[in-house]
Amino acid sequence: MSLFPSKLQLVVGALLLTLVAAGCGERVEPETELRSDLVDVPPSYVLFVDTFNGSIDVTQGTGPRVEIKATIKQPKELDYSVVLEGDTLRVVAEDRGSHVRPNPGVSLEITTPPNVRLELQTTNGHITAIGVGTSGALDTSNGRLTLENTTGVYTLNTSNGSVNLSGVLGSFGVDTSNGRIHFDGELDEGTETVLRTSNGRISVVIGPDADVRIDAETSRGQIEISYPLDDVLTSASRTVGTLGDGGAKLFLRTPNGGITVE
Repeated sequence: MSLFPSKLQLVVGALLLTLVAAGCGERVEPETELRSDLVDVPPSYVLFVDTFNGSIDVTQGTGPRVEIKATIKQPKELDYSVVLEGDTLRVVAEDRGSHVRPNPGVSLEITTPPNVRLELQTTNGHITAIGVGTSGALDTSNGRLTLENTTGVYTLNTSNGSVNLSGVLGSFGVDTSNGRIHFDGELDEGTETVLRTSNGRISVVIGPDADVRIDAETSRGQIEISYPLDDVLTSASRTVGTLGDGGAKLFLRTPNGGITVE
């Protein structure tokens, strides 16, 4: 028997390798399921959302009901539930850990009455809340955060993404590792707001009539404040001063980026 492959064996082997390569390059589309839930909630309630590999978008609806539209990828590989427990509406997606490809995940579009405390968490997706909320927390590992037209005390955290707050009133704690921060709103008297990013610029719009004590610091960037401050302390990397009566405190921190206050 010859130690060398025949021509027929070579041809068959090449054909098999071609088929395997073609199969490896083929893109497998995930199975997708669309689900919709309507839930009657108390006049004031908590919206608790914990999902993964998907976005969360929350906007104001009409009436006392909450509508939840879920786009579920790989539904057989995760557990998804919508449950009202007392004054808390829990929307939860949990990975079964099967490690299939493409990855499972759930994206959510939620409309709600405005009088709601928001507890929103996802991984690998953005979070947006517009026109709703009395307070709460927005947290994602990779994605942008947006909070608009709302009042209250909020914390917003993302590892990789920008943070935008517009038309807001209250007190805020914002932290991102890689992304810019934009704030346009008002700060409650007697509160402390911290806007912090590791890599990115910070822009703040509060107007000349704000009553705030500003403490801005950057290692690599310029600090530009459009209004004259009282009791100013400055150095190469830090500016501290008072606008109005300084009733609120505003801390701005970025090692890598400029800071503007208008």
